[in-house]
Amino acid sequence: MPFRRRTSIVVSSAVTLAAVVFGGASPAHALPPVTIPPAGQYSIVIPAEETPCGAFVLVVDDRTTARIFTRPDGTQRLHAAGQLSGVLTSVVTGRSLAVDFSGPVWITQTATTLTGGSLLWNPTLLALAHGRVVVPADGTAWRITGKQVDLCPLLVPTP
Repeated sequence: MPFRRRTSIVVSSAVTLAAVVFGGASPAHALPPVTIPPAGQYSIVIPAEETPCGAFVLVVDDRTTARIFTRPDGTQRLHAAGQLSGVLTSVVTGRSLAVDFSGPVWITQTATTLTGGSLLWNPTLLALAHGRVVVPADGTAWRITGKQVDLCPLLVPTP
């Protein structure tokens, strides 16, 4: 599950709130959406063991708005959209790269679906993707369609 959580944090800090909201009692009717305002600027430290090319600091400028929708059967989904960008800096080399990963994103109990720009990382991947990315809730078997750029050679080039 760490991959889903990591992806969620990058997409929007509002996504973290989704984990708390998901799974409540089933209402008899659909509830009005809950709106979560943009989080503003924050930093994320990505440990070396979570990417194939060392540790990173990501300074995020989060101008996304998230909405949590509850269906009559009690299932919930989160939609986040808006401007999400940042600066990714390698702790190893000090090199930085400005990235735009504005999404949007849909999160349900079964998967996180990103479309548009996405910043992705796990122990085998550090990439900027443009297209559709589906990450199952268990964090396995990511499906990436569209263009994908490996960021390791840009930020931590090999001699």
